[in-house]
Amino acid sequence: MSKPLHRALFGLLFALGCSESFRPTTSTETGNPPVIDSTKVTLVVTSDELYVRGEPGAVTPPDGEVEITTISTGAVTTGPVQSNGSFDVAVDAGIEDTFEVRAALDGALSAPVFVIRGGAAIGGGEGGALTCDQRNEVATELLDQAAGAADRACAVDADCVTYTPISECSNSCWVHYLSVTALASIEATRALVEQAVCVNSESMCATPIYDCSTREISPSCDNGLCVAADLNNCDTCQVETLTWQATGSGILLGAPPDPSIYAISDCNTFTTTTLDGSSCSHPISRCGSVNQDASVSLIRDALEHPDVVAAFEAGGTHGAPNDQAAFSHTITLGDRSFIYQMCAQRDGCSVPAGLSALRALLGRASNENRCTPEAN
Repeated sequence: MSKPLHRALFGLLFALGCSESFRPTTSTETGNPPVIDSTKVTLVVTSDELYVRGEPGAVTPPDGEVEITTISTGAVTTGPVQSNGSFDVAVDAGIEDTFEVRAALDGALSAPVFVIRGGAAIGGGEGGALTCDQRNEVATELLDQAAGAADRACAVDADCVTYTPISECSNSCWVHYLSVTALASIEATRALVEQAVCVNSESMCATPIYDCSTREISPSCDNGLCVAADLNNCDTCQVETLTWQATGSGILLGAPPDPSIYAISDCNTFTTTTLDGSSCSHPISRCGSVNQDASVSLIRDALEHPDVVAAFEAGGTHGAPNDQAAFSHTITLGDRSFIYQMCAQRDGCSVPAGLSALRALLGRASNENRCTPEAN
């Protein structure tokens, strides 16, 4: 399985789950295809296994089996539906994978439910299929995560290339700076994504056209990593240590999107620390803004927003109320910290703009710069 596809798909829940109703639309007791209630389906992570689990009442009628397809590989796993409509199926996949789940009974299949860590959703297209917008968002997210996790090691500028995640059914203005050796694995990932997400969409979904009004910046090798050529021509530094970590899933079922601890310290050193205490570090871009690159200067600007300053001064919990909160994040700057709770629905509650912008930027920094520590 492609390791880049195991990176966080945090935004995917909101691309899928908050745009369509989660409830089944038709009873299946009269011979119609079975139905899955996506509010009762979640991805469960244990210390050594991964399960797609349906609570009692998840499948109607409570009979037959469920078919679970791992989007990144096309692998299919099946398991029985219990007499109370529940199911619990172990899958051989990564915790950041996306899964398509269907109930099967007497040759009839339910509409698909798409499952990630943190939630599940029904596609908004005909027959429960993904809409064109959903295909665009899912494919873009998968490709962007793959590019964000790809090799950036270099010795000279010629070792580096630019890469924009585009597929047959998706487009993006994001630019990644990668090692030339990473292109083969990225293209293999793109082929998998097109097969899993873009398949059968050629006649109805054209590749979106965006106006990416950004200047072209050549890649450069800086301290052994590929970056944009002019992102480090300033003295911007993060003096106080900044750390952030997902610490709860609110009203959503399942684990937080990523339990790792991320930090920026010593000017522009980015560190990833896993739950077992293993860590790895590398320098990140200090200056500028290139197609949403999360540089130190952008993060420092976000930290100076009045909403953020007030949250650090007050401490405690901010953002969405508890009964509307999705994932929560603990953000610490020096000896001050606060908890930010994201809203579970895009338009369901109001959160301070400065806090929302900071969390989004820190999430972007995590995706762009995370490294894989060697286990202790």
